[in-house]
Amino acid sequence: MRHSFLASTVALVLAACGGPNAKNAQPLPNAHATDSPGSKNSSGLMLADSDDAKRDENGSVPIHRFDVVLGARAQASTLIVYARPTADDLKTMVSFVEKLRAEIKPDDLRIVIRTIPNDVTTTVIAQTAQAVYDVAGADAFMAFVKQVSKEPPPADEKALSTWLDAAAASAQADQAAVAKERASDRIAKKLAFDTVQAEKVEYSDGVSIFLNAVPLRPDAPIKALAQYMKEQRSHGDELAKEKGASAAYEELANAGLNEVKEAKNKSKEPEPNDTLAWYVPIGKSPVRGGKDALVTIVEFADMECPYCAKIEPTFEKIRAEFGDKVRFVWKNEPLPMHPRAVPAAMLAYEARAQKGEDGFWNAHDALLAQQDRLANEDLEAIAEKLGLNVKKVQAAVKTSKYEGIIDADVELAEEVNAAGTPHLFINGRRLVGNQPHEVIKKMVEEEIAHAESLEKKGVKPRAIYDHIMGQAIRPFAPPFVTIEVPEDAPRKGTGKVLVQEFADFECPYCARAKSMLDHLVRERGKEITLVWRHLPLPMHEQAQPASQAAIEVKKQKGDAGFWKYYAALFENQKEGLERATLLKHAKGLGVDEKALTKALDEKTHEKRVNEDLEAARTLDINGAPTFIVGGFLISGALPYRAFSKLVDFAIKNPHGVKEELTIVDLAEGSGAVAKSGDTVNVHYTGTLPDGSIFDSSRPPNETFSLKLGEGKVIAGWEKGLLGMKQGGKRVLTIPPSLGYGNKGSPPKIPGRMPLLFEIELVKLEAK
Repeated sequence: MRHSFLASTVALVLAACGGPNAKNAQPLPNAHATDSPGSKNSSGLMLADSDDAKRDENGSVPIHRFDVVLGARAQASTLIVYARPTADDLKTMVSFVEKLRAEIKPDDLRIVIRTIPNDVTTTVIAQTAQAVYDVAGADAFMAFVKQVSKEPPPADEKALSTWLDAAAASAQADQAAVAKERASDRIAKKLAFDTVQAEKVEYSDGVSIFLNAVPLRPDAPIKALAQYMKEQRSHGDELAKEKGASAAYEELANAGLNEVKEAKNKSKEPEPNDTLAWYVPIGKSPVRGGKDALVTIVEFADMECPYCAKIEPTFEKIRAEFGDKVRFVWKNEPLPMHPRAVPAAMLAYEARAQKGEDGFWNAHDALLAQQDRLANEDLEAIAEKLGLNVKKVQAAVKTSKYEGIIDADVELAEEVNAAGTPHLFINGRRLVGNQPHEVIKKMVEEEIAHAESLEKKGVKPRAIYDHIMGQAIRPFAPPFVTIEVPEDAPRKGTGKVLVQEFADFECPYCARAKSMLDHLVRERGKEITLVWRHLPLPMHEQAQPASQAAIEVKKQKGDAGFWKYYAALFENQKEGLERATLLKHAKGLGVDEKALTKALDEKTHEKRVNEDLEAARTLDINGAPTFIVGGFLISGALPYRAFSKLVDFAIKNPHGVKEELTIVDLAEGSGAVAKSGDTVNVHYTGTLPDGSIFDSSRPPNETFSLKLGEGKVIAGWEKGLLGMKQGGKRVLTIPPSLGYGNKGSPPKIPGRMPLLFEIELVKLEAK
């Protein structure tokens, strides 16, 4: 739901790009046209040995000799485009590149295109696209991806191959040469290179663009992007005159990396809290270690994630050091850039079904040991080596037999904000990433000591984890809001639970939410009613007219007509939302074109759109899509299963959830009891529900003093400290009504946000 004009990391660059004016730019020394040397349609194979192709392979932001390049290879300023090889993303990529090249001369910019697969089908498409480039060049590559983007690929493997061969032929690439190249090691290595580079820039999905290492928004106004790119090219020209093209690109790339680093440091997210215990149930997940273990390490991980493999030696060391005192739990969190993570997980769970827990962990070890070889034939070889029934493994992979297990893990990861892999919870305490051995060991030792203290109080070893989870932080209910729904708002479904969608017809994230909402209405249309609310965002120039057109369509054709128009606009969003497009889709529904044109010319429905905008403003809704599900407000689209669970929650809680202060005593203390009028000195750590610390007295190690009852702190603090003993420690969960309310406390605390405070009462002075 991020829709800033450009990515936040670019704002600083745009404000200070300041190179020479583009109109005074001089061409780079020895600059070549597209695909030089050779003819314009030179193959990637021909170009790979050229000096220009090899020039930047070892740079800070490397350009591979087999990268698909549009524009001048010798150009310094470089735009790298990452895209999934799906019909939608390729269509978006092609449209973006064509619009950009209409604004920028071909030799004014080097455009590099990389396709990043995430499953078997997209891997074959990416392999074929690269092969087309290798044997027939950039023009053929663009013709191929344009053809492939016209429709979803066939599901059948044989049909997919035929379909791709036809697309290659239409791009005038020799089919036999493409087939041979597609199977080469060169292609496999190139896609592996692309994936590594994508991970470096934290690419996750959709279409992403980077100009000289700086991320930009591909949905920003194209003229503004083009102007910025021209300025960067002009700056590169000046550098090239002085230092040469290669050094110029390296300087631009390093400057971009530094700008991004500086911007990230300025907006650096707080460190995650590693002292709170979060509710992470084991459920039926695979466990390595005994039930009497004092410490449970839950790992959210991905079979293809290199960092998940790198942390394994540390885990082996922990097992060797602590033996049966520690057990490990695996939870799945397959990342979008790892297409073989899910098939690999299917093998591991089938191994578990056939050979129990040992079967899972043996498969787990084998898979992590060869992450670069996880194709179907590799999985079959692993299955055979592990003594599994290979046919059952093949069937499990093909049918995604254990998809439900993986989906449940992903939902849990979202609930506990386990973003990125590996993400660890050690007796509920959060550790993010491939942490050093000494960090994990220290936390394990602390938790063993904690567990042993619980044993002394009578908690049996196999009950320790459940005991800790009983006091752990559980998922928070979304904020509950009340808002009047206009009678003329488009509706779909017949249920009592209103699902209001505040959205924008030009927003790509809203378009992606459509399939989930279609699924929701299809499955739960008798329980929910989907309601559309207009939220055209300022950076989307065509969104306001599109909303006005949609209102006129509803006026003429009712709710049914509106939802057909809604589908047409989102499903063809890549066409744009110019007047002609709005009229075309309306005409297809039998709408009176003259009446629609008049409504748009006279802005007849602008006031109605602005009413929805005002309603959103009163609730501080400023991003799309935002949903209100039976009163519960969430930003962004959830996966279907998670959204459906929210519907269940709304059904059970039609009037919201009562907001209450929750107190958990970690240590009772032995001193005087705090009461109103007393002065207390405390240490505290404030944590948001995502696990990040927003305030603390620990650094700089200065206690905070306050007199209870004076009302100088939020109400939750006043109430939460009463009755606490000197020397005691407790965790307060403070609801928004006892915290900072609907407005929050910018910039660190958003509105409607529950807060977690760990408090230690160091000193108490009675009144």
